[in-house]
Amino acid sequence: MKTKVAFVLGVLGTLLLLGLVLLMASRLRAQRVTMQAEPELTHMVYLPFVTCGENCATPTPTPIPTPHRVKAALSQCCGGVTCSKVQDYGAEWVSGWSPLTKRCGRISSPMIRDVSQLEAIKAGVYDLSDAIMPIQSFNEPENQDCAAGACISLITAITRHHEIEQMFPNDELTSPAFSPTWLQLQYNLLDFVDGYYDEYGVYPRFEVVAMHAYGTEYYGWQKSFNLTADEFDTALSELQTRGYNDLRVWVTEMGWWCNDPESMLAQMDAQYFLNAWLNKCDNDSRCQYINWFGITNGSYWFVVPLELNGQLTLPGQAWRQRFN
Repeated sequence: MKTKVAFVLGVLGTLLLLGLVLLMASRLRAQRVTMQAEPELTHMVYLPFVTCGENCATPTPTPIPTPHRVKAALSQCCGGVTCSKVQDYGAEWVSGWSPLTKRCGRISSPMIRDVSQLEAIKAGVYDLSDAIMPIQSFNEPENQDCAAGACISLITAITRHHEIEQMFPNDELTSPAFSPTWLQLQYNLLDFVDGYYDEYGVYPRFEVVAMHAYGTEYYGWQKSFNLTADEFDTALSELQTRGYNDLRVWVTEMGWWCNDPESMLAQMDAQYFLNAWLNKCDNDSRCQYINWFGITNGSYWFVVPLELNGQLTLPGQAWRQRFN
């Protein structure tokens, strides 16, 4: 009898211990997922970034999203997402959320992400006198999530872009980069262009249109592509009626929003969406660069990057097959 009681108690104890382990694992998993989804982290962690070592010209972390096509070798940086890693995917253009120009050679395009960075340039903290490629104007000025966008009013975007024009009269500029219009945020590129005309009697100066093209599982890859491609075509058509000619387009952010970025369905949708855009750009000389949002990490929980846990995702395979 005592042996049976001991056996039963032993089984119950084992089950209780197992239950506690599973409960703790569940809580840790929930905590991990919540931490990945939290949006309040600084913008530096939203994108892959390079942490420069002793031999690197820039001593601070610098965001380096994946560029579109290959021409120049990248070197001199180490740690984080390295320039050699970016080169492995292919690059002739490197875009980031920073005014720093000396990232990975002459192909870097500096960005004046927000008003604070513009003020830092005016104060001499950053020097863009050696910028080679066009200087990018504000990132998502209409986006009131200040960790992700410049979060400024339309009139501020207009007057501060005017300042950028005056500060860099001999440099090429991009337009501010706006979120996809299907997000229905406060204002868009054409609101900015027409508002600038109302304020100054001329249209704003930019030689490159910067745009963001995100797909979402809510619409599916085909409708997502149709919406963003139509926005591309409509914007260029409308700008042409306002006197803009020979504009190039940089899709400075492209990615896929989904609930489970590691699922096969998300990867397939992202692959189809990316391939559709690469085909469009290959057949439209106005589309110069695409920048996929995320190389090796699901920096946002809804972005499928090109690589997960050291393995190429389906969009990563499509990228490599296209350019290597």
